[in-house]
This record gives sequence, C-alpha cells and structure tokens, in this order.
Amino acid sequence: MSIIKAITHLNINYFWGLLNFAVVGFFEEFMFRGYLQTHLIIWLGKNKGWMISSALMVLMHLPQRIFSAGLSLSGAFTSIFYLVFFSLFLGYMMIKTENVTAPAILHTLCDWVRTLS
Repeated sequence: MSIIKAITHLNINYFWGLLNFAVVGFFEEFMFRGYLQTHLIIWLGKNKGWMISSALMVLMHLPQRIFSAGLSLSGAFTSIFYLVFFSLFLGYMMIKTENVTAPAILHTLCDWVRTLS
C-alpha cells in the first residue's frame, strides 16, 4: 500500500487506536523497562536484569493471547515467539538511551502499524 493510500485510508478510529496503543505501550514500557528492568539490573547485573525483564514482559502477554485472542496454550506460545526478540530490543534501547521514552514510542508505533493494513 502506498503512503498516499495509507493516509487517505485513515479515519478517526485509527487515531483512537493510536491513543489506545500509546497508553498501553507507555504503561508497559514504564512498568517493565523503567521500573522492573532498572531494578533487576541493579540487583542482578545488566545482562540478567535485561533478559529476565524481557522474558517477564513476553510471559505477561500469554493470558492476553489465550483469553482475548482465544488461542490454545501452544498457539499462544507460538504467537508470542516474535515478542522475545522485540522485548529484548526494547530493553536494549532502554539500556543504551537510559530513557524509557524511545522504547515506549517504538512499542506504540509497532502495535498501531499492525492495524493499518
């Protein structure tokens, strides 16, 4: 889809969706990167703290996949597989920038862009 088509395709619902994804994305990033990852890094060291907080973020999405999306347990695990890498990348961004804003914006935009197709 071209950029012009994508822009003309948008309506108010997409902007409400963006607002929704911003609330969720910023909340999750503040909770998992800003608080949990920061504290786990202090307690366990950079690599362990980063990996554990990323794993917990991924596991937190399992109930959503099972109860909201109606997936089986194995389907839910398959569904969240890509989240492992995405979560690790967001955690890495947090470590490099020492700020939760960049991961929160990327998280929001990645969630929202999936609704545009």
